[in-house]
Amino acid sequence: MATINPFADDPVTGDVWEQGFLAGHSEPEVDHLPPFSPELLDAFQQGESAGRDERRLLPPAEGGDETSEGGLAEVAKDVGLHALGHCAFEKLFGAIGGLIALVITVVQIPGDVQLRPLEPDWEGAADQPDEQYVALCPRIDHPLAQVGVTQDGYWTGLAQPTYADALSEAQGHGHSETTVCRVSVQDATCGAVWPGKSN
Repeated sequence: MATINPFADDPVTGDVWEQGFLAGHSEPEVDHLPPFSPELLDAFQQGESAGRDERRLLPPAEGGDETSEGGLAEVAKDVGLHALGHCAFEKLFGAIGGLIALVITVVQIPGDVQLRPLEPDWEGAADQPDEQYVALCPRIDHPLAQVGVTQDGYWTGLAQPTYADALSEAQGHGHSETTVCRVSVQDATCGAVWPGKSN
């Protein structure tokens, strides 16, 4: 079942809700307190709660309670990946035109390929031919001089051939909102993914 962003009609609040979802899903046992106004903090916390709920529904051996980089990479290798949160994260990276617009600044995509979002119920094996993975952080408070930071303040890792490599970059980045995006030239899709089968 798709997770619905209740603020999908508002680009700013919708973005903040999606950041909260990523933080809650990434670190479900941590209370995150970003420096937002009270209204935006409420949206962030609603997203964080939805992300926690989504993560806690996953079976423990399939990405539900695993938090280590090595453990998550093993789950991805053994069980596969699924679309994170069953949603497209359409509000994230709004200043640059969305998730796909940001990804194509990092990943080399042939000119005749038009990427589209992953279907909410997508599941598949990790590290397939014609796939690349990239770590992305939707926060805009990165120092512009930092390697991988766009002019809009977002952070991107390098295009990686494996989920484990991108996960390593994501966890090394240090922000709980950082996620790994799968890009497939073969099926022309792009979206945030998480190890294991969906719930």
